[in-house]
Amino acid sequence: LPILPVMEEIAFPQEFHSKLFAPDQPTPAATTNNKQQPQQQRGQQSRRGGGGRPGQRGAPSQRGEHETTDNAAPSFQTKLQALQSKFSVNISVPPRNQRGVDQLTVRGSPDAIEAFKTELATLQTTFESDKADREARNHQETLAIEER
Repeated sequence: LPILPVMEEIAFPQEFHSKLFAPDQPTPAATTNNKQQPQQQRGQQSRRGGGGRPGQRGAPSQRGEHETTDNAAPSFQTKLQALQSKFSVNISVPPRNQRGVDQLTVRGSPDAIEAFKTELATLQTTFESDKADREARNHQETLAIEER
C-alpha cells in the first residue's frame, strides 16, 4: 500500500548535515511584499487611531498589526524545512555529538521518499562541488628557495 508511511535511512555525509539548516533564499514575491509592508502598517495604524486598549498608546491591537505583518513577511525556511514541506516527509537528523553517523532518517510515503532521494542526491553533488571549489580557492603551495 503506497499510502502507508514508511521509514528509511538514507546515506548522507555528516559534514553536510549543517548545510541543511542553512536558510534558503526568500522568494522574489516574498521580498516585494516585505518592501511594501511599512507603508501598509502606517496606513493601518492611522485607520485604527493608534489602536490597542484604551489608555495604551501605540500598543498594537489584539487583531490588527501582528496578523497582517506576519502574512507580508518573507518566509525564511531552512533547506530541511523546505524539503519536508515540498515532499511531505519527516526528516530526522542525528545529533552533532554522534561522530560517524552518515545518514538521515526519512518517514513518509514511498513515492515521496524516492522523490526526496533524488533531490537529496542533487543537493549532495552541489555541496560536494562547493566544497571542492572552496578547497581549490584555498590551495597554497610553498617553494623552497636556496639562499645565495
